[in-house]
Amino acid sequence: MLQVFFYGKGEILYSYSFLNIYIEGLESGTIYMTKILTVLLLATFITNCTKPTDLTEGLKFFLYPLKYVGLPVKDIATSISITITFIPVIYDEAIKIWNAQLIRGGKISIKKFPIIVYSIILPIILNTIERSEKLALTMDLRGYNLNPKEIQFNNLKWTFKDTFLIFTSLLLLLPKFL
Repeated sequence: MLQVFFYGKGEILYSYSFLNIYIEGLESGTIYMTKILTVLLLATFITNCTKPTDLTEGLKFFLYPLKYVGLPVKDIATSISITITFIPVIYDEAIKIWNAQLIRGGKISIKKFPIIVYSIILPIILNTIERSEKLALTMDLRGYNLNPKEIQFNNLKWTFKDTFLIFTSLLLLLPKFL
């Protein structure tokens, strides 16, 4: 009989065949899921309340010290901003592919993981690559240049509201990571 232990020997909450669910594992799983959901909710809040250009400028501001190490800060900030912008598009596309598979009569479950990979995950990856190639071509054709003579449209200023929001976010996140 195959035994799987994640957190050593403790009090078993549930046991079936080779699967044992420990109380400690359930507690730490709950803690990690809470941390992940908190970060996702804060990221969603920030991206929904901030314009993409302001988000890029803010990322450039916070990543500026990496410029002294030799990293292209502007390129990294633009890439992160484009990635964040495309997450809802990829999610909507995943829902469409999932629904299309269900309409075709596909019964999708975790037990059929190879089917999930070929029928859902692979099309999402291929469509994402195709979209990114189109975006790169569009940026090329429009003459997008990351290194012009440093024209900056928005001059961001640090205000009390920024300090308050960061301090409040840190206070909310601090108990989750302790």
